[in-house]
Amino acid sequence: SKAVKEELEKYEKRLHSIKVNLDLTEEEFRGKEKEVYRKIKRRVEIKINANLNKTNEPFYFRELLYISPVWIE
Repeated sequence: SKAVKEELEKYEKRLHSIKVNLDLTEEEFRGKEKEVYRKIKRRVEIKINANLNKTNEPFYFRELLYISPVWIE
């Protein structure tokens, strides 16, 4: 989260008081009853809280990304 915050401070001049939270978890997906596979995906949840410089209005951003599927048979 430190690297994301540094990049936001460097390139997003409209924001101040930036707080970044990254949460990495794993989710398991299984096939239907007759299918014998399962898949594990890593999920990254990105949350950004900040304030707009011009109006001091709160800014909130949240995004979920699924990365690196792993197949297990």
